[in-house]
Amino acid sequence: MKIKSSMIGITNLGSSFSIGILFLPGESKEDFIWAFQCFKELGINPAVVIDIVLALKNALKEVFSYVTTIHFIRQINLCVLAKCNSTTRNEDWPEFEASWSMIIQARTIY
Repeated sequence: MKIKSSMIGITNLGSSFSIGILFLPGESKEDFIWAFQCFKELGINPAVVIDIVLALKNALKEVFSYVTTIHFIRQINLCVLAKCNSTTRNEDWPEFEASWSMIIQARTIY
């Protein structure tokens, strides 16, 4: 199965542009390592926002060990809400959702 993956850049004005589109044989760590090594050969030092695919995160650490990653908050939010929705009582859900929203929108947790 071929996996299509995009590398997107963001300007200082907040607009995005395509850096490249990759067709990978899968979503293994080795697939992502190959893609990141190709990107690294271009001489670009990226700032990276990723979703929570473990293979992607591990490949990024291996190729760009000096880069700080930021996890894509929308993906994390969906996972937390899906998990908590099944364990939270219906009458408690609005309060939980409001509290969680405040946490993810906070500039810092300290």
